[in-house]
Amino acid sequence: MTEDNARLLLLFGKYRRPERTDAEVARDVVSLLWGSRALTRLAEAECNRGLSGREETREKALRARIAALVSEGYDGLTPRFGGDPRGYVVKLVCRDGEYNTYGGAEEGWGVG
Repeated sequence: MTEDNARLLLLFGKYRRPERTDAEVARDVVSLLWGSRALTRLAEAECNRGLSGREETREKALRARIAALVSEGYDGLTPRFGGDPRGYVVKLVCRDGEYNTYGGAEEGWGVG
């Protein structure tokens, strides 16, 4: 696990709902990272050649899955999605203002 992933795990632990177990938090972090990487690959494809209809559907489904994961298990985190693969495609805006991006608290925590 990289240092950034460990920090993301701690961030999720801070904002988790009381009924969330440690194992569920770890699973959610892995799911979020997987989804974020998939969205980044789709953003790269969109920049290079455009997306097919199937890829557009997949992108919408991934965004919905990430939004549901965050809203169901964590209070104080709001997902934000971008389309530029040069930066973070998935960001989490934190209630308490934590951030790891150059944009500060308004840009939130970049998931990569």
